[in-house]
Amino acid sequence: MRHIAHIRAVVSDFVGREAGRSVALRTLRGPELDVSVDAEVPRPAASTLKIPIVIEVLRRIRKGIIGGCDRVRREELGKTVFPTLLNVFRWDHEFTVQELCGITLATSDNLTAQYLLETVGPPAVNDLLSSLGCHASRLQVGFRDFELSPIGRANITTAADQVRLLSHLHGSPEDEQVLLAMENGLRKSRTALRFPEDLRIANKTGSLNGVANDVALIRDGGLHLALSVLTDGQKDTATTAIEIGDMVFTIWRELGGRVDEFG
Repeated sequence: MRHIAHIRAVVSDFVGREAGRSVALRTLRGPELDVSVDAEVPRPAASTLKIPIVIEVLRRIRKGIIGGCDRVRREELGKTVFPTLLNVFRWDHEFTVQELCGITLATSDNLTAQYLLETVGPPAVNDLLSSLGCHASRLQVGFRDFELSPIGRANITTAADQVRLLSHLHGSPEDEQVLLAMENGLRKSRTALRFPEDLRIANKTGSLNGVANDVALIRDGGLHLALSVLTDGQKDTATTAIEIGDMVFTIWRELGGRVDEFG
């Protein structure tokens, strides 16, 4: 079909513009499409691995191993030199563990992600990834300031693994809370760059020096698209972000997806 050939060309053009780029995309509802370029190449995962951390914490909450309503004081979450939503709260403010899960995905907060990671431990997150078929993904360090770069590059994933993870979330009603937090995320300058604001885009970005990642599940009516864009060694991540947005918008439009606001 013409749209598949065009989409393949658009993806190949994006990957070919600069070294260090991988793309995987798959329709989970709608016209059949499964396209990937360098999707099995391991690249720095950055914050995309916050998704399986939250999945594991919420699984333990459902099993009663962790209390979702257990309270965590702001002071227990520590400090960072980077901006954090937590700084608008009083030092003695209390969050529930369930709220920390939402904050981690909606704002990509490193302090809350680190707290959740320490709650379950890296081995549990890696076991989860393996159980979901994400065998090339590995979480080895956390999200404390000193681990963000270059140490943070030890955390790796592939575009193919990220689409597998999104496909799991799409088919798992019990994980809808994960997608809800991602849909309400604040970082919408890559995949969602050209889209209407009311489109349901559950995405998670990942950033390090030279790294501009975004994985997303876009759902609208009868068209559901899972996609992953991983990059490394980018000269200008702001330009890469725009190119990601342009590519995904073109793909979505080619599939017949809605590109205008309701009404």
